[in-house]
Amino acid sequence: MKRKPVLIVSASQKNKACETMLQKSLCTMSDNNSVVKSQYKLQIHIQNKRPLPALYNEYLSEKYLNSHDIVLFAHDDVYIDDLGCFDKLYNSIFEYRNNNVI
Repeated sequence: MKRKPVLIVSASQKNKACETMLQKSLCTMSDNNSVVKSQYKLQIHIQNKRPLPALYNEYLSEKYLNSHDIVLFAHDDVYIDDLGCFDKLYNSIFEYRNNNVI
């Protein structure tokens, strides 16, 4: 089964996505690493004024769930430094599915 990219959704009050720790960390991991870069899609809403539940619920629709097996909601100050984090997310989902937890 082909893995779909993990959709990472974040909201920030900053003016530019490149000012967030989340964006910086993902750029650091994916610079010169096309494998990591292909494993995720980042959607940062800058200068966000919407309530987070309203924003996040938008991404729990068929439009996005058909394109992504995993939607990860993250604060803009999160720093991801594990190159294997997307593999770990997928492995966790399939482990739980096999044990009828999900």
